[in-house]
Amino acid sequence: MLSVLRKSLSLTAPRLLRLIGLLLALLILISPAAPALIAQAAPAEQSGTGIASAARLNIRSGPGTGFGVIATVDQGAVFNLISRNLDATWVEVALVGGIRGWVSARLITPFVPLASLPVSVPVGASSAFVTAAFLNVRSGPNAGFPVITTLSQNTPLNVVGRVSDNSWVQITTPGGVRGWVSSAFIAVNIPLSGLPITGSTVGTVILQPGQPGVLVQPQPGQPALGDISGSGIITAGSLNVRQGPGTAFRVITNVRSGQLVRLIGRTNNFTWLLVQVPDGRTGWVSATYVLPTISLNSLPVRF
Repeated sequence: MLSVLRKSLSLTAPRLLRLIGLLLALLILISPAAPALIAQAAPAEQSGTGIASAARLNIRSGPGTGFGVIATVDQGAVFNLISRNLDATWVEVALVGGIRGWVSARLITPFVPLASLPVSVPVGASSAFVTAAFLNVRSGPNAGFPVITTLSQNTPLNVVGRVSDNSWVQITTPGGVRGWVSSAFIAVNIPLSGLPITGSTVGTVILQPGQPGVLVQPQPGQPALGDISGSGIITAGSLNVRQGPGTAFRVITNVRSGQLVRLIGRTNNFTWLLVQVPDGRTGWVSATYVLPTISLNSLPVRF
């Protein structure tokens, strides 16, 4: 009898152990405390995440305070870090629920070096915003071009092109207007060197009535706008140059729209300008039809 019992135990012991193991596994899976135990096993500071350190943290549509707020989280909220802007002052994050946006790097505690995140800007969103109180958008990359519209501070912009020295950038506004602005008065969140060169500051501004300016290369004997100081651009289709400051004076010659003239002097009331035309002759033209590149106050009174 004892030998039979021993054989029975030796046959059922492995099965009994397997059964006990299955029961323990089942208890762990159905226990309410199981997820908490598993979560506690993960490290508290996971790579690629960050925590909101501000009492209330705004999530914005782009990297800057000029972009709209799309969500707000409380202090201690955890999110995934996706990317950063060029100088790592703003970080793109992903919240629980799939919301993605940008937060100020000063207001979060990251668990990875921000420099390790890829540089990006939000797809389909703006890549710059206006820093000046007001900013003129022009039809070309030069202060001589006409103003298309004027933007206020913090207006978001899409940057689409530049000139070779990055002094002017081509942008589109939230309203769909495309034009040029001075890069000195905007904050850009992408490297300008990565943008295509879509314009040039070297050339002569050609202005046609009712139409935007067009930049063309200077003609032989015609200096570029950047080559002379104290110049003016003729805005009339054809403008008479006279011997004196008034329509009663004889016409010496005429200049065409878009030509450059050197500004020499003015009348006391700023209505007439003494100019030097491209062929070297001097005369007077109506100030109404000249776009000066300097302040007329700096010209001496000559009549």
